[in-house]
Amino acid sequence: MPQPGFLPLGWPAGPLAADGIVHRFAPDLATRESAPMVARGMRTLAERRAARRPVPERVCWSRISYRQHFRPAVALREIRDADGTRTRELTVDLGQTASPADLARHVTEALDGPLQAPGIDIGGYRRAGESPIWDFNAAFWHHMPAYMAAVGRNVHDAIGGSPDSDPVRTTEHARRFCARVRRARAREGAVRTAPLAYLDVGAADTGYAETMIRHVARLEAVDYLVADRSAGALRRARTRLGRRRGAVSVHYVAFDLAQPAPALEAYRGRILGAHLTNLLDNLPGDELVQIGGRHYLLHTCPYLPAAALEWLAARHRLNPDRLATDLRALAGTATDAGSRFVEHFRDRFGAHDGTSGERGWYLFWQDLFGNPEARGSGLRQRERLVEVADPDSVAPWQAPAAALPPPVVAPGPDRRIPLSDRAIGACLQLIGLLHPHGVLEMTDIMIRDRGGAAPYASYHGPAKYDGSVVNWFNGGLFRLVARRAYPECSFTWRSLGAAKSHMTCLEVHRGGR
Repeated sequence: MPQPGFLPLGWPAGPLAADGIVHRFAPDLATRESAPMVARGMRTLAERRAARRPVPERVCWSRISYRQHFRPAVALREIRDADGTRTRELTVDLGQTASPADLARHVTEALDGPLQAPGIDIGGYRRAGESPIWDFNAAFWHHMPAYMAAVGRNVHDAIGGSPDSDPVRTTEHARRFCARVRRARAREGAVRTAPLAYLDVGAADTGYAETMIRHVARLEAVDYLVADRSAGALRRARTRLGRRRGAVSVHYVAFDLAQPAPALEAYRGRILGAHLTNLLDNLPGDELVQIGGRHYLLHTCPYLPAAALEWLAARHRLNPDRLATDLRALAGTATDAGSRFVEHFRDRFGAHDGTSGERGWYLFWQDLFGNPEARGSGLRQRERLVEVADPDSVAPWQAPAAALPPPVVAPGPDRRIPLSDRAIGACLQLIGLLHPHGVLEMTDIMIRDRGGAAPYASYHGPAKYDGSVVNWFNGGLFRLVARRAYPECSFTWRSLGAAKSHMTCLEVHRGGR
């Protein structure tokens, strides 16, 4: 029988001190598959200490479920305190190790090598939300149709698994929105204001919009707003949806999801429903880490491992030295690595629309970022934790009275707090644009903990999905922040069922239920 507080296989849910090293374990490591790996790793560390060889002060054990992400199998990261103290933490992803012996080899290589593994850095260390990987993400969405076609997939694969593709669910959304329209019109009585509006964010797939418009078109005048950052996506949506269907007038809005208010100002107070699916997880965000009552920000530096550089150069017939020089130059002095990459390497491959060079360029892009068929390939990120004196100051939510809520930074166990700062800021702006009885509906992969915290050894991104970057949206933290900014709001969590158990729908009712 396991002791209280211990996971089924015998290691603790909290920190464990062994041989002078503090170990942290992810909650999902309690499996028979993980037990021999952890045991072999801890034995390797004990043997090193006995032999007076370097060991870290801390170890973070996890098994990351994503096939592609940015963390190496085993890596060292530095924890920097404000007083100048430096400690080393070893991060271990059992999902990238084939056997206990393989894990022991990775641990030995990481500890016997330099603090920073050999590779080509793209820029220096920055806060996680400012990493150049987000510039690659933006470039992918700008070129997404051509990218997906070149690598042998279609546009729907990039947004695969979206619950918006379920016609039954979409029909239910339409029914509920129509009911809200009728209630809003009943409150107005004989006085008719400007048309009510429905905001549909994301134009990559118009199936959801077509179903919604078909049902809403039977009502009196409603403005249906299709919003996207991509001019190409909006053009394709306009071709499919047109300008008017029945009582529905369809409008197309080019906007930045991280700053939606300027483009939607003309509709302020008229948006009775706003809908976002699989979008908030695609916005940059910082991460706050709490260790022993101190708070740290995660800083990262993207790099291409030395072995991956040689493989990439050989596979695409490039000079490895020139490739290394070109990659180092991508970040420049600003975070524009994605656009620099497109401009430079597209010319290098002689890529023009419809040419073999274009396909070769996209295949190179896929291999550089991370090929879905080769787990662990492509860009990685170095990590560093840097102490911050005032955690309340790290996330500018840009909304009234919306500082980081005290419960999030209160003393407590070691934990991670994905700040989702761009996504939360965007949602706060959208709430401010709603009709007094409007509803903001968000469906995504979310952290639902009411305090907005996650276990220290857990991993909620960034992950790779084709050429994009995915971070979990901190729904629990958003709820805390939004309640302070808009006390009149109420919140409803909805499950998507077993088929989408990893996703959550969160509804924000501007005027309460």
